[in-house]
Amino acid sequence: QSNRNRLLWLDPYVDGMKTGHTESAGYCLISSAMRDGVRRISVVLGAPTDAARATESQKLLNFGFQLFDTTLIYKKGQSVKTLKVWKGAEDSVAATPQKEVYVTLPKGDAKQLKAEVTSLQPLIAPIKAGQEIGKIQLKLNGQVLQTLPLVAQKSVETAGIFGRILDSIKLKLQSKFRCISKVYYSAFIAFINILLFNEVCLVVSMVNYVIASFSNIILLIWRRQYVFCVIFTWIL
Repeated sequence: QSNRNRLLWLDPYVDGMKTGHTESAGYCLISSAMRDGVRRISVVLGAPTDAARATESQKLLNFGFQLFDTTLIYKKGQSVKTLKVWKGAEDSVAATPQKEVYVTLPKGDAKQLKAEVTSLQPLIAPIKAGQEIGKIQLKLNGQVLQTLPLVAQKSVETAGIFGRILDSIKLKLQSKFRCISKVYYSAFIAFINILLFNEVCLVVSMVNYVIASFSNIILLIWRRQYVFCVIFTWIL
């Protein structure tokens, strides 16, 4: 039985797909065509004749190729936005789409497309590469066309103990003072950073002093210089 899709002989770009006919549904045709790396698919149902379904399918394919563009918006792995990371060895991570993002729109409309990124905040380390960390919405004239997940471009390990303590304080302050304007909040956080940095330096100095002192005590005891050990301990 010969193929009943007439477009396979009429249009060199057509490469499929399926014909059908019943008395209740009429003549039906699903057609597929590829031009310049772009594919379009048309569906015609309920045509009165075999010739009519081929003609209408050709019209739909031409309409799709002539009046619509398929545009690559983001490549796989392309950084869409840098998001804040808390308690991590790095303070930010790039958010990327899991796959290439295409949209098919009327010609010229792609320039009016807007992207809106939302982050799953707070992002707390550790974060694994490929972990979902946000979403992106593609909008045209206020209408959402697509909502896609965004993933971490790379892994972010957990910060040291002082970095985690500092970010814990920042998160607590952020939750307490959400009503404060961003300018005042940023200035306040900068002040806390300076204050905590000085406190951390003081704590580190004290720890080093205590370790050195106990080391001297142990050394004196080991040498059985008890008198000097008692005097040194009394001085502490």
